[in-house]
Amino acid sequence: MKRIYAFLALLPIVTACEIGVSQVSPITSHTLENYAKKKMVEYVALPVEALEFAIEFDGYLKLSDLEQEADYRFFANTKEVEPGVYDVSYESYNESKIVHFVVDTKGTSITEEGTVWKMRQFSYYGRQLLDSYNDWHFELADDSELMMMSAEDSTWAVTMGKDCSAILRMHPKRDDLYEWTVESRGIEESNIDIMSEFGTTGPFTVRERHLESNEKSNVYLGNFNVDIYRRGEPIDYCHLTVSKGMQFTAKTSR
Repeated sequence: MKRIYAFLALLPIVTACEIGVSQVSPITSHTLENYAKKKMVEYVALPVEALEFAIEFDGYLKLSDLEQEADYRFFANTKEVEPGVYDVSYESYNESKIVHFVVDTKGTSITEEGTVWKMRQFSYYGRQLLDSYNDWHFELADDSELMMMSAEDSTWAVTMGKDCSAILRMHPKRDDLYEWTVESRGIEESNIDIMSEFGTTGPFTVRERHLESNEKSNVYLGNFNVDIYRRGEPIDYCHLTVSKGMQFTAKTSR
């Protein structure tokens, strides 16, 4: 089962690093970079993960009863809590992490054009072995919707709340590994007249790779920008470049 372990390992815990933090501590280049990486996890990494789990779970639902029993990923970890609504938890002991999601399939297939699945919950929990201070927990926005837009060019839309969305186009698999082009856009507002706009710029590629643990992980290639405004005036920015799969370069306003 695939993981975003390699990317999360580079990301400090930044749950307090939201826009508006300048009211309690100085904004630094490091603060802006961490905030941008957090937004990239939430609006690039997690939508890709959620859609891949949805596609693989859709394949599981299409199996015969006997074939489902042989699927170690889903069979013992799935409960149908309502007609067409499934609660799924999967724990990877190889990488010390847990994926949990609740999805409303509406009795349809996510590979059929026009289909919408509601991801009521989607969470990633984990820890780096030997380092309990780097435990992490990320969640896709509750009730995010996954829609199959075009079967002809394998394109899905992921809507994450009112002001955040991503378009994901799947390329032909190589060695049974996923590859995506992602276009992501979002807005986050605070209650102190500060707003951030963020998203990919230009082509942004997400590819799977094999880990030594026999799990899979994603690598990234492209640009992700965050621009921050106070009362409509630009005050800060962080422009991330991801190269060679996992090497980050950040240009900030600080």
